[in-house]
Amino acid sequence: MQAEIPSAEEICKKQLYKVMDQIVKTDVDDEEIAPFMQDINRYFEYIDKEELIKKIVSLEFGKFLAYYADAPELEKVVVAKEKKPQSDKQKLQNKAAKGYKRLFINLGKRDGFYPGELMQTLNRFVGGRQEVGHIDLLDTISYFEVPEKDAKKVMIQLSGIRYKGRQVRCNDADERQRVGEQSSGMGAKSGKSEKSQKPKRQKKESWRDLMGKAPRDLKGPEPDFSEEGWAMRKPKKKKK
Repeated sequence: MQAEIPSAEEICKKQLYKVMDQIVKTDVDDEEIAPFMQDINRYFEYIDKEELIKKIVSLEFGKFLAYYADAPELEKVVVAKEKKPQSDKQKLQNKAAKGYKRLFINLGKRDGFYPGELMQTLNRFVGGRQEVGHIDLLDTISYFEVPEKDAKKVMIQLSGIRYKGRQVRCNDADERQRVGEQSSGMGAKSGKSEKSQKPKRQKKESWRDLMGKAPRDLKGPEPDFSEEGWAMRKPKKKKK
């Protein structure tokens, strides 16, 4: 909620009341001022109390008016609303500022990778003082912006280095996102294709099916190939 800005007159009035309050509350050292009181009384003997008060007030009020006469008008300051911190999902969707390239790096807050560590890493491996734009830190990955002219150099210098035992990958964030979307789309299609192309389980053919493919004239009763049937078969008699 914004309060109204007081006018110059209101400011002077508050200042004057403050001075009058100080005058009333001022402690007087009678012994210290006693030697001067005779001259003071003689000086003001022809001025009554009310006139003296007016002169004191006018003197103080005139000082305030002179001070604020050339002062610039106070303007209402519009305080920008504090931005809410972005969620990880929103950070992933951020776009690079004009003239900058957004890069991806496989290090995040869990690795102790914060803006200070990013700048130290850039200065160490890229060389010099590398200009950096907006930084988005996530738990396991991060995004940061560098001028477009420096993007390729930064990616080459950071890719393959080791940070606290982890091998670093740094690449174009936009290109990575496009590849991820394409892979996701292909995966969905291939999954459907694999499902449709999955070979059907062949039904185990019985001897009847096999015989049906090559029809023959069978003589005698239908043979029984079950274990029980085979056990019941009588052994052939040996010829003498």
